Amino acid sequence: MIEANNTGQFVIEELEQVHHISVIGVTTTKDIKDEKKKHKVQTMDKNENVKWVLNMKAEHRIIFPTDQNCSGDMLELKRQIAIFAEHKTEAGSVAYYAPGQEHDDGVMALLINCQKAKEYLKVSGNGIYVGSSLNETPEINYAMGSF
Repeated sequence: MIEANNTGQFVIEELEQVHHISVIGVTTTKDIKDEKKKHKVQTMDKNENVKWVLNMKAEHRIIFPTDQNCSGDMLELKRQIAIFAEHKTEAGSVAYYAPGQEHDDGVMALLINCQKAKEYLKVSGNGIYVGSSLNETPEINYAMGSF
């Protein structure tokens, strides 16, 4: 699953045509009004999903490894999460993104995958561990404090 907006479409085409990898493109938008579109895998209401992830984190149902147990990629994801923020226009519209030239690709990948995980959470009610494996040590399994 890859965000299909902007350059993501070129990545999808490269993966499918050159590398013959099947990819699901997900179009992200904000404030989807049509309930049928909200629950399609290929469309994600970004604002709604950010709120859902924040709620899951507040309930300690999304877990991240501590920094000393993180790969470089996980540290980069945590850095992107730290700068990913809500922005309001003068008209009151809300959007979420990284400021300036900063990247938020990791955050968007997390949001897209959390959208897919919602289907499983409705069935099992468990949380989401973000990392390669769940460690038995309680201090390693903690919920990240900011988003």
